[in-house]
Amino acid sequence: MVANRAIEVQSPPMGDRLVREILRSAGFCAAAVLAVWLVPAAGVLVFLGLAGWAVTGPRRAVQALTVAWLLSSLNPVIYEVPNLGYRWLVIAAAALGLALHWGLSDTRRFLRASVAVLLFVVLAATSALFSTSPDLVLFKTAAFALGALTLLGLLRCAACIGREWSIGWFLGLFLVVVALSAPLLVHPNGYVVNGVGFQGILDHPQVLGVFLAPFVAGLLIVLVEGSTWRPPLLVAALVGSGFLVATGARTGGVAVAVGVGLAVGVGLLAQRSGWRLPRHRRRELAVAGVLVLWVLVATPYAQAAIQEYVVKDPGDETLSLAETFAEGRGPLVAESWARFAESPLLGRGFGVSASPDG
Repeated sequence: MVANRAIEVQSPPMGDRLVREILRSAGFCAAAVLAVWLVPAAGVLVFLGLAGWAVTGPRRAVQALTVAWLLSSLNPVIYEVPNLGYRWLVIAAAALGLALHWGLSDTRRFLRASVAVLLFVVLAATSALFSTSPDLVLFKTAAFALGALTLLGLLRCAACIGREWSIGWFLGLFLVVVALSAPLLVHPNGYVVNGVGFQGILDHPQVLGVFLAPFVAGLLIVLVEGSTWRPPLLVAALVGSGFLVATGARTGGVAVAVGVGLAVGVGLLAQRSGWRLPRHRRRELAVAGVLVLWVLVATPYAQAAIQEYVVKDPGDETLSLAETFAEGRGPLVAESWARFAESPLLGRGFGVSASPDG
């Protein structure tokens, strides 16, 4: 009974307040993107504004960091992306805002939670002694420490940020990226990097794929384990899945499969009484019927798309997964492994390319 109740609690609320949070989040993110698009010179001002916004509290720090990432990852063919150095200004401002919010009241608990990060930072900085680019290693280490400790601080502040607000904020971000990317599905600017993988408003298909993966996985988990079946979540999961396949980002696909599989496995273990499917109302059954019909009609096209997604081969030649790996990432993995074998502890230095050619 307790386990069932715990799993039900994980289903996000879909009340009016959450809808307002989603729309407010979407408006905030869309305004920043449109400002950079309509007035390219405004990008620097937007970043400076985000830095000021991040200082004023944990929620605003989350907003500023998220939007700073979004602006830094925009498609350069469509948007004039400001210098990425401004992103570090926003991260530093968020760290300062967390320090001001916490003061000295919870410093010990935060330091205990940060031990793993601090140990890694020491190890990464030590690798500068054995690297051909010590200055790069030290800069990368400092940047990682600042970003990791800031994010860890935000996680420790989860109670003051609020679960419903967090769900609304990130679903709003998902809505903006998907909505603004949708028109580019039929435009060459959506496929700039390689002409095949869909990148939308972001700068690379892999970036869009990795962005979509946690949202798609989360939506599917809620649909599978939730106490009710919500059509808006089903539509969002289907759209996100379609976009994920269009990116060709197999990393994102694997992340979704592993995430959903683990969640379902944990749910089955948690429910001692066994797995129970949620009850569906008539409207939800109608949605399921339409979905099944759509799958039956689209099966031939879906098979072709999935095959191309898995083997990355749009032509008539069919390659096995092993052959695809050998022609794609295989040589890079082999070279990286050889470098690791030479120095398994410190490598070539934190943040330095495994390849001598950079």
